[in-house]
Order: sequence, then structure tokens, then C-alpha cells
Amino acid sequence: MSRRAGQDRPWFTDLAESIRLAFAEFLALPTGIIFCFLALSAGAHLLDLANPAWLVPLCGLLRAHVFANPGATGTIHLGYRLMRQSRCDIPAGIQ
Repeated sequence: MSRRAGQDRPWFTDLAESIRLAFAEFLALPTGIIFCFLALSAGAHLLDLANPAWLVPLCGLLRAHVFANPGATGTIHLGYRLMRQSRCDIPAGIQ
């Protein structure tokens, strides 16, 4: 925020320069992380809605190895609940 002698700039120019410097020095990384998270979550949601055929074997693999016994994880069964909401085929014994 350097000013030359005799130069009178409006206050919003100084504010804009301060915001630009703050973003360049401190806010770029957190903002990038937030945008990447939003893009990843939107992509995962769209992939879940599309339910492509190539995803069915992966769903079966996860069901067999990760979510085979949801009672073993106690109260941490969000993955099981998400699988029940998705379009994966869950055996009747687990439901």
C-alpha cells in the first residue's frame, strides 16, 4: 500500500489491494482446498446418481471387505447407511 507523493486514491482501491495481497499470501491454499472438496463431492454425488455398470464390481468389493459386518464398527456405520441408500445390491441378510 505504497502511495506516491501527491497521489490521492479512493479508499476502495486500498481495500481491493489489501484483499488481493491477503488472498495471494494466506487465502489461496484454503480456498483451493474448499473448491477441490466441493468438486470431489459433486463428482461423487453425480457418480452415485448415474450408477454406471463398471461401478458394480467395486461396490461388491467394498460390501464384501469393508462393510461385511456393520455391527463390528459400533456406531460408525455411515458407510453401511450410504450403501443402503445407493443403488448397490445388498444381500437380504444384511438389511
